[in-house]
Amino acid sequence: MQQELANAMRDGKQPDPKKVAEMLTRLKEKHGSTVAGVNLDAVISNLQTATEMQALALEIQHESAKPGGGDGKKMQGYVAQLTKLQSRMRMDISVPQKPEATK
Repeated sequence: MQQELANAMRDGKQPDPKKVAEMLTRLKEKHGSTVAGVNLDAVISNLQTATEMQALALEIQHESAKPGGGDGKKMQGYVAQLTKLQSRMRMDISVPQKPEATK
């Protein structure tokens, strides 16, 4: 899995969020929802939201490229959608580690 992630980031390329989410889902299936203090459910959720935000950003870009900057009402709708998506981003990514018992 580490090699897969390294391949996805090779040559400084941004990895595809969908592929990273798939890798994290497999990791979660093998090791549970918390790995090395990271809440995989939160990370996977954020990657899915980020994918939706990217798609919306492309729609905004296409609309704003139209003569006159595109339809104002449509742009307002896009901004509202983007705001809603941003509010879905989770901040509970790190999980406090329990101190190890001393021997």
